[in-house]
Amino acid sequence: MPGRCNILKKKYTIFLLILLLGCIICFINRLTLKQWFQLSRLQALECPENRPDCRDILWLHKVNSLRKYEQLQSHFPGFESDITFIDSLRAFYVFHPNSEDPPLALSWKQFAAGIDLENKKWYIDLRGVTEESAATAIAAFEVASDTALLKKQAIIELYDYKVAEVFQKAGYNVALNYENLRPFLTAENRLPDAVLQKTESISQICGDASLLEEMKKTFPGKKYLIWELSYKNYLNMEKIEKHLKDSDVLIVLVSVSS
Repeated sequence: MPGRCNILKKKYTIFLLILLLGCIICFINRLTLKQWFQLSRLQALECPENRPDCRDILWLHKVNSLRKYEQLQSHFPGFESDITFIDSLRAFYVFHPNSEDPPLALSWKQFAAGIDLENKKWYIDLRGVTEESAATAIAAFEVASDTALLKKQAIIELYDYKVAEVFQKAGYNVALNYENLRPFLTAENRLPDAVLQKTESISQICGDASLLEEMKKTFPGKKYLIWELSYKNYLNMEKIEKHLKDSDVLIVLVSVSS
């Protein structure tokens, strides 16, 4: 009997060691496993009948390094990057204000040279441009990258409707950030006529998916670019599936670990 107990103890100890080793391996590779899970969930999505190419509207959020782009370029048709205009330098840099360190950021010129803008789409979250610096910013774009290609392949998200109007008149594909328009809403939950007139020619409105219905009421008849970034969406894909069925939703930005 004691011998049998010793054998059981050894087996139990071996089992615990294997379990511990498995946990350590999973912890070390947790980001890789998380990424695999997210990509497999996106790949398993079934496209609705009204949008057989639905995965084409799923673009990757926050690609602010060439490393992340190179790692995930084969999985997505389009990517979102945060591009900030530094007026004093007359140049764009790839970083998100207040969350990344500008001195360590690549310039847009360096970044654009490392991506396949000819075959991939780009969503450029453009910050730092004012009505006064819009012309200078557009000139900096023309110096840093192939302007014709940029106008064809990229969507430019802008936060100031006056700046958006300038970029659109210059031939860029513009999307106006809805969050920055909300302070203009009247007590009747509508925009003043002056703002509506300035935004009438802009066909694309962007914002967090939680604001989609409000965006539709404020800007009926537009196309909507939204982001669904919660990890919970990979546990329950209903929200993303609903967006894929909505023909008015042009792009859905999703987050994937890297």
